[in-house]
Amino acid sequence: MDKTQEMTKERVSIGMGSPPTEALWRPRLEMLAQAMLHRQGDLQSLAEITLEGVLEAIDFERGLLFVIHEEAILQERESSIFEPLATRSCLHATGHEWRSMRKAEFAINRSIVKQAVSGRDPILVNDCLVPPAPGSEAEHKAVVCQSFELANGLLGLVYLDRTTGRGEIGDAEREVIEEFKERCLVIFQREYAFQELEALQARRGENKKETTTATGEVASPQEDQETVEGPSIEPEESPSFFGIVGNDEKLQKIFSVIRKIKDSDLSVCIFGESGTGKELIARAIHNAGIRSERPFVGENCGAIPENLLESELFGHMRGSFTGADEDKKGLFETATGGTLFLDEIGDMSEGMQRKLLRVLQEGVVRPIGGKHPIKVDVRVICASNRDLKVLVQKGTFRADLYYRLNVITIEVPPLRDRAMDVPILVKHLALQICEEEKVKKRFSQSAMRAFTEYPWPGNIRELRNVVRRVIITCPNRLVVRKDVTGFLAGLSASPRSGENIDRDEKDLVIRVPARDSFNEIIEECERVVLQNALKQCAWNKSRVTKALKIPRQSLYNKIAKYKLERDWGNAATEGDAT
Repeated sequence: MDKTQEMTKERVSIGMGSPPTEALWRPRLEMLAQAMLHRQGDLQSLAEITLEGVLEAIDFERGLLFVIHEEAILQERESSIFEPLATRSCLHATGHEWRSMRKAEFAINRSIVKQAVSGRDPILVNDCLVPPAPGSEAEHKAVVCQSFELANGLLGLVYLDRTTGRGEIGDAEREVIEEFKERCLVIFQREYAFQELEALQARRGENKKETTTATGEVASPQEDQETVEGPSIEPEESPSFFGIVGNDEKLQKIFSVIRKIKDSDLSVCIFGESGTGKELIARAIHNAGIRSERPFVGENCGAIPENLLESELFGHMRGSFTGADEDKKGLFETATGGTLFLDEIGDMSEGMQRKLLRVLQEGVVRPIGGKHPIKVDVRVICASNRDLKVLVQKGTFRADLYYRLNVITIEVPPLRDRAMDVPILVKHLALQICEEEKVKKRFSQSAMRAFTEYPWPGNIRELRNVVRRVIITCPNRLVVRKDVTGFLAGLSASPRSGENIDRDEKDLVIRVPARDSFNEIIEECERVVLQNALKQCAWNKSRVTKALKIPRQSLYNKIAKYKLERDWGNAATEGDAT
């Protein structure tokens, strides 16, 4: 049983005629969001799951989901718009037997639809006359209608109704629909955008197949596949992808995603350890797309206090607070037409999260002390070295902001997981640094092996610093192994960093589950250190014992004790695992 089926079975029934209570509808919407995220299939199946979930949450009987052109509504070309993407109906609101409706049952109140399209607030009507379907009579129904944006000029619209006489609808239902829009409809919006992008790529592929080459030959399927996914980057032909260097397969997949999303306005979340190049990925998305001629503006949300961050992002007016001697534009206004990059978004305070969510929802900012909102057109890309899902579960990061930001997810691999890119990066960085320092250096094979064997807990940032130190301090033109290893040993003699471990020059912080027993806490710490050391050394036990300074037999005993197993899906291709 897949995740969608499992969650769909866990339904919550709400009593007939009573308003939905938060204790019942909020878990229902949470299960719906999870079911939508894990569902497999086309847009219609996703739309059906969406309708079933919201119908149960507010105890309604019938639902339709439309994808319509706003222009068609305004010009009243009704024959072209009222064909639903999906329909669901349940004759008994407390039951779970859902079915799709026949076309003859599509009767809806079109004036309410037009009213919903003209704004983005939910429309609730307790008693309206629905025109008769063929072979039936007009009915009085309670109706809820909610529109939402899918793309420029393209709207989604959810239409729900039930027979009258089962209690009035009001603020409780409105609250459910508003939460439904923020939690669930954004997921539908994301999936719709993904499938539209895939369809566009497929159409381009078909056009490629139909186009003949200059010699009169038709392009082969292999050539077409390269066009869609992007060719592998060879250092001698294309050394970088908008400043990003590497041939690793994980990196190539990221480049492929960037090619697909570069011209859209979808929000992007970039996750990865510190020093992996998350800002470079953000700049690549900006520079590759249609916003490249407009500003790219970045800010580290964790490095500025809340009151100053609000001024930085939204701006302020003269005299609005002590020290505000003149009007100042915020970064949202500065980046209008371009891209705003918010680094370490997970460190943002709850108050700033709420203000940021409002800006993303409304598309306007209000400077501190300002009286009038300012419209902005910005693509937001955020980054974090922390798992935002965990922060949402802990209650330190707003779920609605998470779903609003995390439309496209990019996970940047740590440098230890792309060890074969290290020689390319060393040569690339060395060329830049030698030009800056006006020196000439070259590396021996043994020196390059030293770079490749090291796990790089600080990732590319650490690699750059080491290459610079080696080039500046090496007395000879040829850099050999001993010129490199001294700096590696000085920085980190053991691979004690990685998942659940933070380390700087003074402190080592290990995050483990809470335990009551002192021995259990110690064992959890030992397990985390061992697990990370094995991963970073590609399970080369000789390197692990040397790094952690423990006997080989002790390592084998602890691996057995904690039942540690190698993840062969991410295993390095080099190195002996014995």
